[in-house]
Amino acid sequence: MPAMSEPSRESPSDQTLPQGDSASSCAQGSSVSKFEAEPLDPAGVASDPAGVKQKSETGWHALAVALVLAILFGGLLGKPIWQAQGGPKEKIAQLEAQRKQLQDSRTALANASSPENRHTELAEIEQHLLELERLIADPPPFAPLLRVLGEVVNLCGQVYLRLLFLLVLPLLLTSVASGVAQLGQQAAVGRLMAYAFAYYLATSAIAVGVGMILVRNIQPGVGLAGIVSAGAESPSLDRPGLLETLAEVIRGRPDRPGSGLIPSNLFAAAAEMNVVGILFFAIVMGLALGGMGPRGQLLLEFLERCNELLLRLIRGVIAWAPVGVFGLLASQIISQGGWEGFVEHLGRLGLFVLTVLLGLALQGILLVGVATVIAGQHPGQFLSRVSPALATAFGTSSSAATLPVSLQCTDQLRVNRAVASFVLPVGVTFNMDGTALYEAVAAIFLAQLAGISLELPQILIIFVTASLAAIGAPGIPNAGLVTLLLVLSAAGIPAEGVGLLFAVDWFLDRCRTMINVLGDLVGATVIHGFFPARASIDSLPQVS
Repeated sequence: MPAMSEPSRESPSDQTLPQGDSASSCAQGSSVSKFEAEPLDPAGVASDPAGVKQKSETGWHALAVALVLAILFGGLLGKPIWQAQGGPKEKIAQLEAQRKQLQDSRTALANASSPENRHTELAEIEQHLLELERLIADPPPFAPLLRVLGEVVNLCGQVYLRLLFLLVLPLLLTSVASGVAQLGQQAAVGRLMAYAFAYYLATSAIAVGVGMILVRNIQPGVGLAGIVSAGAESPSLDRPGLLETLAEVIRGRPDRPGSGLIPSNLFAAAAEMNVVGILFFAIVMGLALGGMGPRGQLLLEFLERCNELLLRLIRGVIAWAPVGVFGLLASQIISQGGWEGFVEHLGRLGLFVLTVLLGLALQGILLVGVATVIAGQHPGQFLSRVSPALATAFGTSSSAATLPVSLQCTDQLRVNRAVASFVLPVGVTFNMDGTALYEAVAAIFLAQLAGISLELPQILIIFVTASLAAIGAPGIPNAGLVTLLLVLSAAGIPAEGVGLLFAVDWFLDRCRTMINVLGDLVGATVIHGFFPARASIDSLPQVS
């Protein structure tokens, strides 16, 4: 039974257009069949009838229960299902490849780790291989049934995630284009973009600073020094410079027409999940549409109706969020061999994981403080209203897939729909506080593994590149590992040790995605209060 109720016309939110406008009332979550405006209070904000808080809490409780059940399911049945699905055989293939690499004389000479360390690693691999052989020889009871159960659980999660990705790009296009067009004048859009990017850069820089301070004081990689070779990957003389890299980001790669800020093929950009390119097209389209005046009203109304349709479809998908979140998290735990396999990896990188989690927690406290001090939000009420988005972010590990839920949360936070429709989609791409913090910590951690002593110029390079690399990172699972390579390349740190992070990245990715989404929601709340066009938004001409 669907657990997350559909936010209907009771949902509190600012009206994007004046009372009586049919398009904005439907965007706020009213019935599609009746385009009625919600009643406004004297401040120009939709009223907050009884029952909304109860519906929000019901959705949050259902997601919390789903997360707990997924953890219990993975802990109790994760390892047997992993065995039944052939997990030990796949793990044996990986370990044999690792053993061959260690035994290769050329690899051994290039490896900076001592012969004693290599001997210890080989012994651990041999012991692990024996344990896996025993697991294969002793299959769990009801193996066929467990295999089917694992496939069903994985299917539930993948269907939910694919449905969200199916709808999120059309929603981003219609939401941003109509939102920018409704903001009216280009000057108003320019002010909004200035506020948004000032907030994004400030919070990302603070996140990187917090992470660098923690990792340099805790030093999680010092005890593991020597695992990665300092000379395994020297800086290449042919590495593209800053201008070449910036040009490629803007124009994309010649062999990929859908890449870059300005893709040559819009449909290819959608197929490649190029959120930056779609966002650029939506902003330009919205500006042009807003400048057409009355002649663009028909197209604007069409975009708004498409946005209403997509929101209605997404509300139906989100109603099954507990089932999808359960499937995603449980299947991820199963793929690790249950909690036993995850704890094994955690023991080796536990201090690194602790450093990242501590940094994310401090950044989260800072963001809630910003919402409290600047936006006047009550911390408890704010966290309660954004909790569905945070739970969805943890379950899906994708800020892009969480965007529809985040838009619903801004209704609960009483953020103007025009502001939210612009700030949140832009934040999905350009505001990655958790990712920026993670990349700074991971880069210095890998330098400590390689025994590299970072000088001040390298530290500044990490600070700048981690802040900028997070901007434009795709809002998809494990995007932080992709952009981390840019940071390592710029600082001259060997990327060989990135493979060590894969074992725990699935968990850290979910945690940092929560901070990314929290930063977007705080940004929308703060910018809503400071945006001077509040009066101009409320005075926009009605759409007939």
